[in-house]
Amino acid sequence: MTSTPLRDRPRWQQAGLAIAALGALAALTWLAATYIPLGVDWFLHFQPDTTLWLSGGTRLYDEETTGFYHPPWGIWFLVPYVLIPNPYGLALLRITSLLMLAACAWVFTRPGRQRLWGIVLAIVNLHTWDLIYRGQITALDALGAAFGWVAVRKTNPWLLGVGYVLLSISPPNTIPFALVLLWHTWRWWKRRDFWYSLVIPALVGAVSLIMFPRWPWRWVDNVVSRPPSEAPGAPWFTSIWWAARRLDLSIVFPWAIVVITAGITLWAWRRVNANQAERSDPDHLLAYLMLFTTAFFVVTPWALSYRYVLLYAMVVPWLVGWRLDVVLGIHLLTLLPVARVYIGYENSWIDVAYPIAIVAATVLHLAVFPERTFPAASQPASGG
Repeated sequence: MTSTPLRDRPRWQQAGLAIAALGALAALTWLAATYIPLGVDWFLHFQPDTTLWLSGGTRLYDEETTGFYHPPWGIWFLVPYVLIPNPYGLALLRITSLLMLAACAWVFTRPGRQRLWGIVLAIVNLHTWDLIYRGQITALDALGAAFGWVAVRKTNPWLLGVGYVLLSISPPNTIPFALVLLWHTWRWWKRRDFWYSLVIPALVGAVSLIMFPRWPWRWVDNVVSRPPSEAPGAPWFTSIWWAARRLDLSIVFPWAIVVITAGITLWAWRRVNANQAERSDPDHLLAYLMLFTTAFFVVTPWALSYRYVLLYAMVVPWLVGWRLDVVLGIHLLTLLPVARVYIGYENSWIDVAYPIAIVAATVLHLAVFPERTFPAASQPASGG
């Protein structure tokens, strides 16, 4: 295995760089703690729910934690941040979230100037700011996607298992990505490696059942009795389903969009199959990941603007390698949240224009102009 330039450096230089990185992290954390106020999701849910669990005051998904919809291992991730006093715990969460998004963009872009564009676009937009301001943990989606893609490229079942766990913290919009990886590894990996990739998720699930007995039943009851669509934050939803409800449209409207999206996705999928005969090729897998992930963001009922960070960190950097001008044009749609100031915050559904545009660009990239898709799509992970 070829050593990286960093590994070739003397030990004292490596130690100096590590200290400098920690110093930069500490400085950024202080700046975030000083100048960015506490986020609503952190203040109302993540910090109090985690603190209550640590003190033995909740089993999760009970009357004390009605706003927590993540699986139990989501709260494990929050513990280190909650143990740090406010506002520094939240500030550290914000900084590490940005680092997760940057890492994902790094993985899914080519080396050089395109990589820089991918990272900048993933971070500099109002939807990412929404995630940072709220104190959300959805950046884990992007980190899980990066781990999953690198794991498949390197045939590393243990890293893929970690990726599955991270992808499961903020479902359901990560489900298509995880299912495509699961399908691919079942078909093309050795059976031993396939089963190894499920060991870590299985252990996490088993431990969660020991620490939170019968939690799946309580979680279902919590979702059914207090559906997210009826929560105080429902007006912030950006789905086609909320649009139909807000505009008093027939249920036929969102279902028509579902059918149209499914038809276009199926057509593009067949075009991808026609453009490359070897189904195990990583380019082919990457095309599937992009296509099905973007399509799901159009039809999902669980859409809020900060959840679009998976598109920003994964799909947008990949599209930069195709047409930067198209990506920059689509990026203008990230300013749509500004329009809420004038048309009302309950009209957040207008943000759904962004994933629709991303789907259109993805289909054009994969199905209409395939000569610019292969083999370029195999390059994103080469430097990550």
